[in-house]
Amino acid sequence: MPSSSYTAFPGIAPGAAGTVVTSTGAAWTAQAIPVPVTPSRCEGRLTLSSTLPVTTADFNNITSLYYLPYLGNHVSLYSGSAWQDYTLGSSGLTLSLSGLAVNCYDVYLDWNSGSPVLGLIAWANTTTRSVTLNQQDNIYYVGSFNTRRYLGTIYCNNVGQCTDAAALRGVWNYANRINRHLLKIPAAANWTYTTVSTWRQAGGDAANQVAVVIGLDEDSLIVKAEGTCQVLGGAQYANAIGLDSASTPVSGSIGVTPYNASSSTFQAGLSAAYSGHVGIGYHYLTWLEYTAVTASSTPYVAGTTGFGLQSGLWGNCRS
Repeated sequence: MPSSSYTAFPGIAPGAAGTVVTSTGAAWTAQAIPVPVTPSRCEGRLTLSSTLPVTTADFNNITSLYYLPYLGNHVSLYSGSAWQDYTLGSSGLTLSLSGLAVNCYDVYLDWNSGSPVLGLIAWANTTTRSVTLNQQDNIYYVGSFNTRRYLGTIYCNNVGQCTDAAALRGVWNYANRINRHLLKIPAAANWTYTTVSTWRQAGGDAANQVAVVIGLDEDSLIVKAEGTCQVLGGAQYANAIGLDSASTPVSGSIGVTPYNASSSTFQAGLSAAYSGHVGIGYHYLTWLEYTAVTASSTPYVAGTTGFGLQSGLWGNCRS
């Protein structure tokens, strides 16, 4: 038969896209070709912006969480018996954070009988889950309900509020993680430290730190403190990074210790760094300082240099 010929079936257009023609023996029918669902498909990101899946500005103390399309708009959800394809609308899904206590929370997308909704499970504390993450076909779900696909973890830094900013990365995505910068510039232009042989947060300021929340410990992060100080004759000054501590350097912290053996004052560069896995949950990394001099011979640390440059704490994480 010539390739341009076909046999027409009543009520069916030959070659209709996306259908297959079958016969019951008494009648012909056209049925849609099933589209396979890939369980790993998860084309969205948790964010504190109602329009941006990836933010570059600081979002502080936000009262709503959003799940927006990213690199596509499909998410595979388990119905309890089979994987289903869910299409995210352009405005995504929204979840109010009203009334949530200061804590970590796992965020999930529940199949909900075909009308998917976002949900939260509070942790036992900021470093320990209250329920485990389990797997259906190697895809994480929250607790005992395999219809609740795990999307990520957030940290509420105030009651009913979450922050995603350079000093606090309080939103962590399991899928589609990207590099996020960390940064804290000291509020003080300069300071001195007169307490001998005691580690403290730089400048005596509890704000001189950066913080993150992590849902699964799969990525390392890096944090570094840099600046300048004037060291008097005989003075010694040290910098380090602390992990969840304002008085003890973390194991593996690398630092530079300027020491002035002369009688004259000199200016030295400061540097301290840490790179590693900090574990799941909420963690803060502090800029620590230490002096081994008398009060009459104390280091002077510059928060802002004469060239307009600034001392500070910076780094990188994935969330």
